[in-house]
Amino acid sequence: KGWHVLGGGFINAMLIAGAAIYSYGAFVTPIEQEFGLTREQANIGIQVLYVSMMVWAVLVGRWLERYSAKYFSIAGGLAFGLGFLMIYFAANPLMILIAILIPISFGFTAAGPFLENALAARWFTQMRGRALGIAAVASSAGGFVMVPIVGKLIEDYGWRQTTLILAVVITALILLI
Repeated sequence: KGWHVLGGGFINAMLIAGAAIYSYGAFVTPIEQEFGLTREQANIGIQVLYVSMMVWAVLVGRWLERYSAKYFSIAGGLAFGLGFLMIYFAANPLMILIAILIPISFGFTAAGPFLENALAARWFTQMRGRALGIAAVASSAGGFVMVPIVGKLIEDYGWRQTTLILAVVITALILLI
C-alpha cells in the first residue's frame, strides 16, 4: 500500500509544483501586459510564494504530526484550486499576491512536495531511501510535464482561462487521488 500512497503523492506534487513554481514564468508576460507592470513587479509573486511556503512548512509540519496526511492533501488541493480561482477573478495585482500568499502557498505545502516527502518518510521503513528519491523527482517532473501544458493553454485560451482550467483540473485530480 505504501507504493500507492507514494504514487498518489507523486502526482499531487508534480501537478502542484509544475503549476505553481515551474509554470510561473509563463504567466509573467501576460500579467505584465494586462496590469501594466514591470518585469520586476510581475515577478514579486514568486518571491511571495517562496517566503509564505517557508511559514506554511513550519505550521503544516507541526500539524502533520497530529493529523492525517489524507486531510492535508484534500485541504491543500482545495486551497490550491481556490487560489487559482482567485487569480482568475483578480481585478488587480494585489489580489493575485493575496491568492499566492495564502491559499496557493498553503495548498502547495499541504498537498505538494512537502507532503510527498512526509508520506515517503512515514510509509517506508524499508526502502526509505528509494521512496525519498522518488518523492524528490516529483517536483522536477512537474516542470517537465506542466510547463508545456500551461504554455499551450495560455497560447490557446489566455492566461485567465488557464488559471481556471488549472484550478478545476488540479483540484479534481487531487481529490480523486
